[in-house]
Amino acid sequence: MSREDPQLKVRLPQELKDKITESASNLGRSINADVVARLEESFSRASLKDTSPGELMSALANSLALDGLGFMIVKRDDLLKSQNGLELLMSNTDENP
Repeated sequence: MSREDPQLKVRLPQELKDKITESASNLGRSINADVVARLEESFSRASLKDTSPGELMSALANSLALDGLGFMIVKRDDLLKSQNGLELLMSNTDENP
């Protein structure tokens, strides 16, 4: 990404900034790269037809990002954790009818 790329100023609560900073640090990337990656992911879904419930919830959260960017980004990870739990529960149910 170039310094000549367009810039966007965003206001967000300090708590959210801290969470984004921590996420970026954990993933070994800059805050800007972390936010850009999350936004790109939200727009990269070509089709939702074969998408799992957790991914659909994540996509919905990302669609609402214009109204609540910070809150939705932070909650995404919680939704994915919930999805993993649901998939485990469903696989156990399928194995034990």
